[in-house]
Amino acid sequence: MRVFISYRRSDAPSASRQLAEALKLRFGAEEVFFDTRDVAAGTEWRSDAVRRVQESDVVLAIIGPHWAAAAEERIHRSKLDPAAEDVVRLEIETAFTHGRLVIPVLVDDAEMPPREVLPRPFKPLADVQAQMLRHASWERDVEALAEALTHIAEHFRPVRPQATAPPARDPRPPGQTDAERIAFHLGRGSVVSVLGSGANALDRDGPWQHGAGSLPDTAELASHLARSFRVLSETNDLARISQHVSLTEGKIDLYRVLRELLVKAECEPSSVHRFAARLPGRLRELGRERYQLVVTTNFDAALERAFDAVHEPYDLVVFVAAGEHRGRFVHVPWWDPEGRGPRPIMVPNEYVDLPLDEEGTLERSVIVKLHGGGVDLGPGGPNLRDNFVITEDDYIGYLTQSPVASLIPVQILNKIRESHLLFLGYRMRDWTLRVFLQRIWGDQQIEARSWALEDPGLDAVDRELWDHFGVHVLEEPVVDFLNELEDELGRLSGTHVGR
Repeated sequence: MRVFISYRRSDAPSASRQLAEALKLRFGAEEVFFDTRDVAAGTEWRSDAVRRVQESDVVLAIIGPHWAAAAEERIHRSKLDPAAEDVVRLEIETAFTHGRLVIPVLVDDAEMPPREVLPRPFKPLADVQAQMLRHASWERDVEALAEALTHIAEHFRPVRPQATAPPARDPRPPGQTDAERIAFHLGRGSVVSVLGSGANALDRDGPWQHGAGSLPDTAELASHLARSFRVLSETNDLARISQHVSLTEGKIDLYRVLRELLVKAECEPSSVHRFAARLPGRLRELGRERYQLVVTTNFDAALERAFDAVHEPYDLVVFVAAGEHRGRFVHVPWWDPEGRGPRPIMVPNEYVDLPLDEEGTLERSVIVKLHGGGVDLGPGGPNLRDNFVITEDDYIGYLTQSPVASLIPVQILNKIRESHLLFLGYRMRDWTLRVFLQRIWGDQQIEARSWALEDPGLDAVDRELWDHFGVHVLEEPVVDFLNELEDELGRLSGTHVGR
């Protein structure tokens, strides 16, 4: 049992030291890491902290009465010195990201800070059962914690980092099958996944039913709106039916139904959402740290929930359809050391605060909600309660009235244009997708080889529309193909990323 003790020296140093000494007596001094050094800014301590967390089985997050205040103080300090990174934040984020077991330990009569006041990297702590070490029963509580760790040692073993030897160069080309090619480019971080509403329906055996625990696709949502508001229509065009409801009943009633079906519904993420969320961790296990830009036109939060479930960090970029910042994107950074909160992107072709470098390499996953959706931006953020680009008027204003470079942040636009695209859960007959692609590429085809996963049964019109944009259609069961991709990713460990 390898135990890493994460604590703030300005919060609970004495209790942390006492606990470390007790656990060393129980498990051995070499099995318990307790750092008493005051680290200086720089890459050496950072890499050392990451390595030690990765080598551990469990991370004990010691939380004293001043823990939250100390975190806030670190945020303010980093405003003056950007190099003054929060060591505890790095330790906790690394532990969650690499699948280490994290246990909050409350000492000195501390209480667990509410989830809503915690910075995003620390929010998963609020979802974990905390252990308490009380003054009145210190020895007994420590013994109970040690017994719990012993039980964990018997049943829980995380995946260890692979050997440190550099991966060998693989002389083979990216692969001959589509699965091999896609896996190769995923391993290089050069694929942008574009998720449509069909991703919600992949794991269902039958059509969507309200209240059955799943999310609708656009056609199912359109049919539900038509029935609910008695719209006589021969089409299941969501934009047209939403426009009709907006004009005849008003947007208040339209938004009420949308919130009920898409925002408030606690539905499980689908296979597509889980694949996207697991991908960064899968690549880390293979010795490759690569991240992905994921673009979604869905209004629900299933994709974000999938990332949260595996504790995978991500920045969020969401379009604002109403209110003060209408017509702009808002950036919600994963880590906000400056304490600025959600950032409206006022000048898209100049905004460069997303975690992408000049070569388009992502330092962290980024989720782009292209058509808005319900998003909790936290304290100080704009109210996005009714944030839907859904009616025909919405799409006309969104997609046609301004140059695309003045709408989509330049870092995202460049990443999309310079990447392979993988469309998941789309039907090309969705005219809003065609307009978006037309805005990005004009009359030209997508330059990088791109793919659309479609379950068998694609008709000639859809195929011709995909061909128009130069997208290769893979007419296979989507879930089966994603499993095949998982297998191909496992073969990347011997390939060389840099070629």
